[in-house]
Amino acid sequence: MTDFSLLPTSSGRAGRRFEAVGERELYPAAVAAIATLPGAASGLTVVPEMTGPLGIPDFVALVGGQRNLDARARLRVPPILSELDAQIIAVLHPQAPRTVEYLQAQIQMRQDLLKSRLSSLRRSGAVAETSTGAWVRDPGFTPGGSLYAVEAKVRDFPRALKQARRYRTWAMNYVLVLGPLGPRAAKQATEEVIADGGGLVIDGKWVRKPIVRRQTTLQRIQAFEYLHAALTTPPALGTA
Repeated sequence: MTDFSLLPTSSGRAGRRFEAVGERELYPAAVAAIATLPGAASGLTVVPEMTGPLGIPDFVALVGGQRNLDARARLRVPPILSELDAQIIAVLHPQAPRTVEYLQAQIQMRQDLLKSRLSSLRRSGAVAETSTGAWVRDPGFTPGGSLYAVEAKVRDFPRALKQARRYRTWAMNYVLVLGPLGPRAAKQATEEVIADGGGLVIDGKWVRKPIVRRQTTLQRIQAFEYLHAALTTPPALGTA
């Protein structure tokens, strides 16, 4: 049986102007689809309306990776939401120290700015400097599992697909959950999503499940940090 946790987000509502009633009616179908994602038996953590590095999907589903998420929470370091800082964390390694010169070559950042960001990250506890002047990141910054962005739309499939493709700049893949479609629209949706390797649900039924895509370390860390932020950051005033 799938271990399924549907958790409220503390930070995802910022920027959400309204929620269409029609889309809400698709949420049970979205949750049912999430429960049968590839690998779901390893456990699911589901967060509605999570702010990501780009956009706010209706749901974000982490398949597996709960142990890594717990380790990140124990780290007691604020979420790393700056792309510059995330780049540094992504290049660093928990056991293999990296020199400033190595980091600068990988990130293409001015050395003075790089050293400033490293000092800030060290104060937060995210990174540490070795006795030789090299740097390591805390092992708590190790993403796990597969993260999917799930978008529900009653109509306007092209807009939904555009949104879903943006989510793949940080999520491992997307799932579109659509209402009933005519034959022509269903054929177009199916062809487009199959070409992407994404997931598609039409009228409550899986048409295609998403494939597992390769991601960069930076993408995985950014997604994990935003998920951590959604679960731990107090909501801003007026967003509840």
